Order: sequence, then structure tokens, then C-alpha cells
Amino acid sequence: MEDLHIRDGVVEAYTGREAAVAVPEGVHTIGKGAFKACVSMRKILLPRGLRRIEAEAFKGCRNLEEAVIPDGVSAIGEYAFHRCHSLKKIALPATVTELGDCAFLYCDGLEEARIPGVRRVGAQAFVNDVSLRRLEISAELEEECICDVFTGCGGLQEVSFAEKEPGQRERSLADKGTYRFPNAVEVVAGEMDVPRLVRVIAVDILRMMELEGRCLVTFRTNLKHVDIPEGIEAIGKSCFFDKRGIGSVRFPRSLREIGSRAFRNCINLEKVIFEGNAVCVHEDAFKNCSSLKMIQMPGNLQYVLEGIAAAERSSLYVIPSSIHEVILLTDRGNSSPDALRNMIVEVNGTQVAPEEILSDNLYYYDFNEKKVEIVTK
Repeated sequence: MEDLHIRDGVVEAYTGREAAVAVPEGVHTIGKGAFKACVSMRKILLPRGLRRIEAEAFKGCRNLEEAVIPDGVSAIGEYAFHRCHSLKKIALPATVTELGDCAFLYCDGLEEARIPGVRRVGAQAFVNDVSLRRLEISAELEEECICDVFTGCGGLQEVSFAEKEPGQRERSLADKGTYRFPNAVEVVAGEMDVPRLVRVIAVDILRMMELEGRCLVTFRTNLKHVDIPEGIEAIGKSCFFDKRGIGSVRFPRSLREIGSRAFRNCINLEKVIFEGNAVCVHEDAFKNCSSLKMIQMPGNLQYVLEGIAAAERSSLYVIPSSIHEVILLTDRGNSSPDALRNMIVEVNGTQVAPEEILSDNLYYYDFNEKKVEIVTK
């Protein structure tokens, strides 16, 4: 192929725009950045004689869906597949013993990773691969290198140990088979009987968080989008206080409580998504979240507060009627907050089934301040 620039068995660059690319036999190395940002490529066919994939080789190939790594490859360099968003599965041969730093960083479409021969894995190799569900590893994966490797892979539910290769040490029964779990929180906070290596991976997934049981008490980073992992039942007092980088947050079905001042002063928070209904939101949990515009409830019900208020050019009372309905009442100055609050409590206690109660709180959207708060007076 004229678009493949090869010298001495090394692919140095690719300048084509084909959806499927076949690298010819005789190539032993994919050079640094050879296919970097090749957004047209969806499939790469690699030759049997390939031995190395260098740093950034496929970085930014955001539409790459399939990459079959042949037997004989021994190492994959840093950032090799960074931001390959469309990659769904990666299956490395047992000959790959080392993964470079950030090799699959932000491959957020990756659902399955098989790394059966890898002994050493670099920092952030799979960080924020939020779709990762299944992972196959070697029992000889070095535990001490698992530090900020799987951080943010909150969807992981299965870890399996690869079959023993010839020459490997004999393993205990614990380092064999497949281990399934509902979420990493259950492994860390629960009493699941899993091998130590599986537990180390679960702890690494939650590295940016500090837990007390199933309560999230500290969040150690300032992400633009925060996806609270399934298994978390409470968000502690002031947990996200003054995290001004947060633009959106998704709450899991398992969540039951959001503590006081949990998101106070998150001034750039625009959207919150609830996967479950039965959440108790404490007073001033979202105080000073002045950019909050959208609340999404289960069933993809969305409430765009600014748009409704703008149409009326008025502030609004937000009345949580049930998990199926929220009533918005224009503030014309003739509504009594106490009466509205009492009405919510009475209706919830007499007319709404317990499993369909959304909240006993009355909320207020201030049109001028562009923020939502719980009415306390």
C-alpha cells in the first residue's frame, strides 16, 4: 500500500483514509504514532511476524472497532490505544507480558479486555474505561504495579484467571476460575470471598474515592462528569463541596441518601441524573449550584428548569408529586411555602404508595439566581 510508509520492517506512518487497513508480512514493529489520529480506520489487520507496538501507535483512532493482536507481540507501548473510543474488545496473546502507561486510557467503549500473559501493567493503562465489564488476567500479574491502573472502571463485574501457561508456577485454587460480582463496592465493602488480586483491582477501581462502608465520604478528583458507582448507598456530608469542575453527575440505583452540603458550591454543575427514585436529599445538599438546569429521573424523564422559568419569566416551586410526576408552580407571590410543604407530606402519607414517593421536600427555582434549593422557611 502506497499509504503505508515502511522502513526496515517498521511502519513509520500511514497517510490513507481506508476503513480497513492490512499491514503486510515482513513488518515487525508498528512505530511511534504510526496511525495516530487516523479517524477513518475501523479495522486493522496486523501480520503474524509483528513483535512490538510502540508508543501512541493508534492513539486517537476514535472509530477503530477491531484490532487483532497476533501471537509473538511482546510489548505494547504507552498511549498505544489511548482514546480509541469505539474499541469494544481487546484480546492480547499470552506473549504480551508488559503494557505501557496509559495503553488503553479513555477507551470508554471497551467492554472486554483479555491480558492473559501480562505481568507488568503501566499506570493508568485502563483508567476511565467506564464500559469495561469483563477482564481476564494472569495469576502472575504483579500486585504492586496495580496502582491507578483501573481507576474509574466502575462497571467491571467479572474477573477471570487465564489458563496456566507452560513454565508458570503452580497456582492455588483461589487463583483459578472466574469471579463475578455486582460491583466493585460490594467487593471492597461487602464480605465477598474473592482472591486477593481481584480485591486489589476492586480497590484500585475506587481509588479516587474514600468509603465508609457503602457511604462515599470523599471524592479526590475534580472530573467534569462524575459517575457514582453502583453499590454506593449514601453520599456523605460535604463530599463534593466546592468541586467547581463538575458539570454533571449520575447517581446509581443503589443510592438512598445525599447528605448536607454534599454538592454545595459546585457552581458549574448543570445536570444531575438519578437512576433510582428513593433518594433522600438533605437540606442544602445542592446549595449555590447556580448553573443547575436539568434534572433527569428514571425513564428518561427530564426537567429543564431554566426553560420553563424563562417562558414564564418567573421563579418556580417544584413539587415532587411522585416518581412519575413533578409539578411546577409559578411563583406569583400568593403561594404559601408552608402550605405547599404540608400538602406534599400529607399527599405522600395518604395518597402515594411508599415505593412511588419521590421526596417530602419542596424545591424552589430562583429565576434571577438560576439555582434550585430546598425550601426550608
